[in-house]
Amino acid sequence: MPGGGSAKNGSGFVPYTIADPVKVTTMPGVAPVIPGITKVVYINDKENAILIGWEKHDWANEKTPRKINITGSISGSDFKPVAEVEISSRVNLVEDNSFESGKLGSWVLNGNPKACFVENNKSNAHTGKWTYKYWLATGFKSILSQKFTGLESGTATPVVK
Repeated sequence: MPGGGSAKNGSGFVPYTIADPVKVTTMPGVAPVIPGITKVVYINDKENAILIGWEKHDWANEKTPRKINITGSISGSDFKPVAEVEISSRVNLVEDNSFESGKLGSWVLNGNPKACFVENNKSNAHTGKWTYKYWLATGFKSILSQKFTGLESGTATPVVK
C-alpha cells in the first residue's frame, strides 16, 4: 500500500469534509454561537468529533440580513471547514428545537419520563437524527415546554418549516 500502510496503523488520515453542515442563525449585531466541536469526515470515511477554531468576525457591526461564511481551522490539518451564519431578524427562539443535543436540555417535561424521551431515530426525525418520542402501553399525560425570558413586548410570528 502506498504511503507506508496508513490504513494499518491509523495514521496519515486527514479530514476532508464536515459530517453535517454547520449552519447557525443570529440576529443583527449579535455574535452567533458556532459549535466549537464538530464532526468531520476523514479520507478513510471515519467520522470524529474534533475541536474547530473559527475565525474572528466583527458581529456587532453586522446590521444587514445576509449570509456569511466563516472559515475554521483544525490543529495539524490544512482542511478549512466552513460555517454558514445567517443574520436575520427572524430567529428561532426555541432552543434545540430538533433535539439534536440528544437530551431534553432546556425543555421541561411535566410527565412520565418513561413515556416521553429523546431518541436517536433518523427515520422519524423531521430534521437531523434525533426525535422526541412519546409512547407507553398505558394512558399517560405529559406537557413538554420551554420558558422564554428577556423578550421585548410585541408580536412574535411563528414560522413553521
